[in-house]
Amino acid sequence: MLRDPLLWFSLLVVVFAGIRALNGGIALGYDAENMVWSIKEPALNILPGCVDGTGFLPFATCVALLVLLQGMRHALDAEASIAFFTTASALAGVSAIAASIALSYGNECVVDMVASSYISPQFAGTAYGIYLYFGLIALFGCAEAGWHGAELFAALGIVCSAIGFELFSPPATFAVFALVFIMLLLSSIPLMKGRLEGSASFRCAIVLLLVFSVVVLLAVFGESFGPIDSKRDALLAMKPFPDGFFAARDAMSSIALKSWRENPWLGSGLGSFPLGLRFVATPDDWTVISPIQKASTNGWWQLLVERGIIGALILAIGTGFLAHSYFMRMVKSIKGKCGLWRPACVLGPFVVVSMVALSFVDCSLLRTDVLLAVASALSLSAVAFQRRPCR
Repeated sequence: MLRDPLLWFSLLVVVFAGIRALNGGIALGYDAENMVWSIKEPALNILPGCVDGTGFLPFATCVALLVLLQGMRHALDAEASIAFFTTASALAGVSAIAASIALSYGNECVVDMVASSYISPQFAGTAYGIYLYFGLIALFGCAEAGWHGAELFAALGIVCSAIGFELFSPPATFAVFALVFIMLLLSSIPLMKGRLEGSASFRCAIVLLLVFSVVVLLAVFGESFGPIDSKRDALLAMKPFPDGFFAARDAMSSIALKSWRENPWLGSGLGSFPLGLRFVATPDDWTVISPIQKASTNGWWQLLVERGIIGALILAIGTGFLAHSYFMRMVKSIKGKCGLWRPACVLGPFVVVSMVALSFVDCSLLRTDVLLAVASALSLSAVAFQRRPCR
């Protein structure tokens, strides 16, 4: 671990995130003497800052990533990775069921998550989409290893995550993840060829059939609940974005560019984008964007506005370390001609492709739960290239 450069980089990021969490104070302020509103600077404006209450969770996420990534890179083998996928997808499934129960009782927060407006985005469905991928990998892994008891947990994870994914994903997210899930499934089948017994193949087929049945049943019989009905109509009409979305997106991108130029290196601070929006937007912009807009419709711009070039570099360098490990292990596996390829080997690229595509229309990558899941997927995909002895 001490020779792993990602460890030292992660420690540096934890310190950076800690400073940002402590350096609060960004807020709307009223100057009574001049009778104007302005944005208060953080306590130390030469350091990264945040709106009060927004910095602690990203800091905790950095600590969690430090621990998770080191454990995955140095302590887990391929079989232990399957156990991780199984546990993670099962727990995500349990949370999806809990959220579904809360939805049935009309919990306002959960109803907002179902609606998942681009004005005030929740995007919990993005996390459930990634854990749906995890469930598929876990199902194949448990079946190959002969873990019959664990197969039940994998089945729980994949079916219940599919429920959470359909309930809490806006149409665009649903379309992207559904397409990539099918691509992941089709890529996994050749990798599993000849490595499953007949009974294991039958059980996997039953679980996958159950998943597709659940998705179809929710789409057909969910029409009594408005947001589900609107999602279904949007998908059937091939209209994953609401009217005026792209005009608003263009306006938001122009606003974000102006905001970023004011603080290009450190950004304006976590949680500051909806505050700065009020001062940068022109009257023409307000004709296409909502007066209560709380997030950008382009995650890359929000990353630059709030975290600056340094924040974007942190994300890029961390991803680069994981990608380097992945490609080095893949190349060794190909050159040695004795690598054992599993479905988990292709999971990381599919997750990254999903998130890169979605980040052009939402800011779900900046969610802490999504970031943890993406990093876990890419790291464990590298671990999955376990080499077997050549004969």
